[in-house]
Amino acid sequence: MKLDFTLTCSRCERETDTAGTPSVCAECGAPLLAVYPLEKIAKEFRPENLEGRPWDMWRYREVMPLGADEEPVSLGEGGTPLLSIPALAKTAGVRELLVKEEGLNPTYSFKARGMSAAVTRAVAGGAAGFVAPSAGNAADALSAYGARAGVPVRVYMPKDTPPLVIAECRALGAQVELIDGVITDCRDRRADGLEPARRHHLSHGRRNGDHRYVEGLRRARGAGLARARKTPPHVRRPVRRLCTHGSRLGIGRRVGGALGKSGDHRLGPGAAVAVSDRALLAATDELLHHGVAACPEGGATLAALYRLRADGHIGPDDSVLCFNTGAWIKYVE
Repeated sequence: MKLDFTLTCSRCERETDTAGTPSVCAECGAPLLAVYPLEKIAKEFRPENLEGRPWDMWRYREVMPLGADEEPVSLGEGGTPLLSIPALAKTAGVRELLVKEEGLNPTYSFKARGMSAAVTRAVAGGAAGFVAPSAGNAADALSAYGARAGVPVRVYMPKDTPPLVIAECRALGAQVELIDGVITDCRDRRADGLEPARRHHLSHGRRNGDHRYVEGLRRARGAGLARARKTPPHVRRPVRRLCTHGSRLGIGRRVGGALGKSGDHRLGPGAAVAVSDRALLAATDELLHHGVAACPEGGATLAALYRLRADGHIGPDDSVLCFNTGAWIKYVE
């Protein structure tokens, strides 16, 4: 089936056929990027096209990896709320503070979006099963969507992954292998006959949140735009080990570093700050006290907002969107 996008190398810009289960560029080994004919879509698409579609990420199917006659492997992911928190906006010294509550996705994290897209396209391309390294959230998301698609899943996770996540993966039918190390040690494992979850299809689902932000902001205020930004090009040094109170913040070398080195400069300006364990845990508690059951990564975004506001990168008239990637319950041990 012809798909309305192409796969282009993030480094050498060589195009790759979308048929089957393509991985990285055959020429240089860099990650692939999905490129849509946006000008053509803009001419044909009308807001009324969304009427009657489910309130999930697949309502934006024109920019998703889906053929005209295909159905996604879905558990209702996406459509998560934008929560306005005026009290925290006042504390932070900004005009408006919104929290994108991704902890309400299936398997309680934003990884549900990426895995829905990855499993959808890979199964359509003939994949008979999946394997992935994970520090937690990706593992249970892949386990759930593999079960939904009726294909086997094997996941490799660090031994210190929270027991709740390990138990959920096993309950969903995945084969779980625990590794003494960090996620990059898990990444070195291989499973014969199983398909790795592909980065370019994961990105379909993750960036889909941008479309939902825009639609949600327009519904709320008549106009608005929220755009995800990556780290600015000068911030590229891989993180080799980060030990924090947030279990999934213990990471290895940057996964997809080749994509960061070749692509960040195309995504525009930005700023990056580091926050301490104490600051992110305090910010997580603040979100909890306002009814948002945020994970430590979500707390880190609020802690970073305080830093960016103090440093002048964010001003008093700005509207700010913080991205809570998962639910607090997943960190209970």
